[in-house]
Amino acid sequence: MPPSSTSQHTIKIDTEVWEALQAMAQPFVDKSPNDVLRRVVLNGGHRSSPAKPSRKPGALMGAIEDGSLQPGDKLICEQPRRKRTFRAEVTADGWIKVIDPDLGEFDKPSPALGACTGGAINGWGNWVHEDSGDVLQKFRR
Repeated sequence: MPPSSTSQHTIKIDTEVWEALQAMAQPFVDKSPNDVLRRVVLNGGHRSSPAKPSRKPGALMGAIEDGSLQPGDKLICEQPRRKRTFRAEVTADGWIKVIDPDLGEFDKPSPALGACTGGAINGWGNWVHEDSGDVLQKFRR
């Protein structure tokens, strides 16, 4: 018979695991190492819906890591002759979320812009960082 959810067990963990649990703890949410494990391993305690595996970092992750781009930074591509403008933003894991039109998230600039335009296009050379005015090529790592 499996233990009930109120059963308690003692486990031993090494210093490295303890430090990792501390780093993953969320203030005002996790009150104990068990709370961290429950949130991370059991997706908040719901065994029927396990946590989704994280996706691979996108092409902009290097620029986020070096601080030249930030999650939430806005990107724009204007095609004045066609009277079209596309907007996107950088996600925390280096992907590009196309927001106008709402087309989803892409791991690389060219497929993101290609989804907007309906054809092959160089996203590195045509997406522009809205605040700096620089093309994404400048941020490429």
